[in-house]
Amino acid sequence: MASLAGLLQLQGHRITGSDKAAYPPMSDLFALARHSYSERMAESNLSPAPDLVVIGNALSRGNAE
Repeated sequence: MASLAGLLQLQGHRITGSDKAAYPPMSDLFALARHSYSERMAESNLSPAPDLVVIGNALSRGNAE
């Protein structure tokens, strides 16, 4: 996901994200690219409403975000 986020950011998109825990090497990539991310999943992370949401394989059914 971090690689895709980086490519989209290079195209001018604003990138945000969330995960239960970000750790190296992903946390390092987020820091280098200055991606905004939350270490908790919550419906409030979707405000303002995104144009696109990319869902990874770690998301459980029923997650409000």
